[in-house]
Amino acid sequence: MSVQVCIDGRPAREARAVLLKGGHLEGAVATDVLVQSSSADVLQFSGPRVQTRNDHGTGCILASAIAANLALGGPLTESVKIARRFVQRCLERSAGLDNGKGRGGMMLSAER
Repeated sequence: MSVQVCIDGRPAREARAVLLKGGHLEGAVATDVLVQSSSADVLQFSGPRVQTRNDHGTGCILASAIAANLALGGPLTESVKIARRFVQRCLERSAGLDNGKGRGGMMLSAER
């Protein structure tokens, strides 16, 4: 299923917003798409794809970071931007780590 098909479907009436992650799509740029039921606007958040095997948990960490920013009173769009920057930094720092076999967790490289 393409991102455009998902966008055309719009969020369900019960959902206020849906963030479609583009991390598993191909290309040099990773783009996430935010669709809100209260707006006709479709917001795209893009950044360079980081080549790393240590990308396990990116979706959960992104969602948690968005939720944390919202809990602090931040607006949704800004919370998504802040969370994406956090995940981007974690991925960049994890690129050189050797966590053994398979895909490692990127939080091993997070700021403390």
